[in-house]
Amino acid sequence: MALSTIDPVSYANSEDYVTEHIHFEWNVDFDKHIIYGSVNMTIYNVTKNGKEMKLDTKSLEIEQVLINGVKVEFKLQEEKFDFLGSCLIIPVQILDEKFTVKVCYSTTDKCSALQWLTPEQTCGKKYPYLFSQSQAIHARSLFPCQDSPSVKSTYSAQVKVGHEFNVLMSALKQENPVKEGNYLIHKFDQKIKIPSYLVAIVCGNLEGRKIGKRSTVWSEPKMVNSAAEEFSDTEKFLTIAEELCGPYVWGKYDLLVLPPSFPYGGMENPCLTFVTPTLLVGDKSLTFVIAHEISHSWTGNLVTNMNWEDFWLNEGHTRYVERLIMEKYYDSEKMRHFLIDIGLADLQESLNAFGKDHPFNQLVPNLVECDPDECFSRVPYEKGSNLLFHLETICGKEQMLRWLKVYLDKYKNKSLTTEEWKNFFFEYMTSVEKISLNVLNSVDWKEWFEGRWTIPVKHNLNREFAVKVENLVDKWIQLKEVTDTDKRILLEDYQHMLPEQKYYFLQVMNDFRCAKLDHNVLDVMGTLYGYTSSNNSEILAGWLMLCIHSTYMKTIEQVFSFLNSQGRLKYTKPLYKALHNWPNEEIKNRTKDNYRAMKNSMHPITANMVQQILNQ
Repeated sequence: MALSTIDPVSYANSEDYVTEHIHFEWNVDFDKHIIYGSVNMTIYNVTKNGKEMKLDTKSLEIEQVLINGVKVEFKLQEEKFDFLGSCLIIPVQILDEKFTVKVCYSTTDKCSALQWLTPEQTCGKKYPYLFSQSQAIHARSLFPCQDSPSVKSTYSAQVKVGHEFNVLMSALKQENPVKEGNYLIHKFDQKIKIPSYLVAIVCGNLEGRKIGKRSTVWSEPKMVNSAAEEFSDTEKFLTIAEELCGPYVWGKYDLLVLPPSFPYGGMENPCLTFVTPTLLVGDKSLTFVIAHEISHSWTGNLVTNMNWEDFWLNEGHTRYVERLIMEKYYDSEKMRHFLIDIGLADLQESLNAFGKDHPFNQLVPNLVECDPDECFSRVPYEKGSNLLFHLETICGKEQMLRWLKVYLDKYKNKSLTTEEWKNFFFEYMTSVEKISLNVLNSVDWKEWFEGRWTIPVKHNLNREFAVKVENLVDKWIQLKEVTDTDKRILLEDYQHMLPEQKYYFLQVMNDFRCAKLDHNVLDVMGTLYGYTSSNNSEILAGWLMLCIHSTYMKTIEQVFSFLNSQGRLKYTKPLYKALHNWPNEEIKNRTKDNYRAMKNSMHPITANMVQQILNQ
């Protein structure tokens, strides 16, 4: 089966047919762990040539297909790559400019976009819980669609579920739910075009707390007050983002704190950002994640990459805007430079993890016959934002800020390729900002987009915050025995650091350049800095990784306890990989046993990635 000419991981023939609007009629069945009902698509007939229409599906039970209300025959054709799912082929004999395609169907227990949680897996322990996660190509397991970011449509929905549940979606709720026996019907409308991966749903025992004029934070009741306090600066971030990017067009900006199995730090679903509970640390030190997700309201949701090979257009620009927001929030260019420093360390770590000359180190990788989940890393985030910062150093910051607004306005509600992005960048900078072609051509564009290692660009960063951390790292690396005087100095240095510096300290300690630490030194560090009793997931993950690198057995129970208490990929993947590489067969076997025991409570995306690490 031929794949799309636009997207190497989609069957959809969007050169012939384009989805303009989707209406969902869904029933949520917690007993069977399925969503069933229908999806009704308004299709724009691009070529009017009466060809077959192809949709992406994965592990769906298709009951019937109707075109303009008339039942038609259909067929499902599978390919050799499981991650692509099946192609739903629908005969089209209509030459009208627009027509409707209705598919009646049900999800199955193999739906990779949904996680169903038992009451025991929730905070309240009383009600089950359901949430979706469709990026990159999991929407096809939730509903038949043109599952490519190149296709953007509006959507509406009515969701029928038990009266004890609240329902939220990546759209605006239209009215109070309508009662129907023991069920409630919730209605939603998303009037701005979005790609399929941004269709999101959550059902559970949810409460909301207003945290701003256009923001409410939602979670299970036990977490809602702490979440409201942690994210109380959301409106400040939104206001700064509007100064940088233009008006916020989505109406509401709500936040949903999910159960711990949610695999990402955040997911930028329009009107309802999903976030991990690992951000709830009590000091707002991880709220830069919210700045990142808010930035996606423009870079990603409004202006979107054409396909997943161009993913850096989403994440690189979002990281760039996020750090501009944090600079204004802290009123400190020094802080922005420090965050860029941290990002470069993250980039190096990802490059090392893939290995030199690995194709996934490319900013624009080739994803033919490749699952986008497999190449997920910090490369599109950090190499992408690093490219934009490099362009800022040669074109000027004010010039880049003006370009950003024009770029976002020009391509709003559209998807574009890297080539289109580059062409517009050249056009704008030469014609509006009067930057010479020689300056723009001095950039090694081929190396930036296709290079498989770091690019040696010397940025004039203010490294004051970073140097203080690196000096403290050097003191620890050189220690063999720790005196009381050493403890006092090491503690004073650490206590005077910002939370972001404390995170960077563990990041650098875990850097590939650092040798294993003496176990006596680790004893002192863990006690002195309170790592052994920390409830801050960012701190704890860094500390436990450091202990694994140094084969420090005292924390092994804490490692497994942490792994089993959350499912954020940022922590879970590297910890499982490090345990799998532990030079001790007993630990390796225990790691595999732990995965097998926990697999069913993991998010499907997480379970699949860990399985690949362990070769289970």
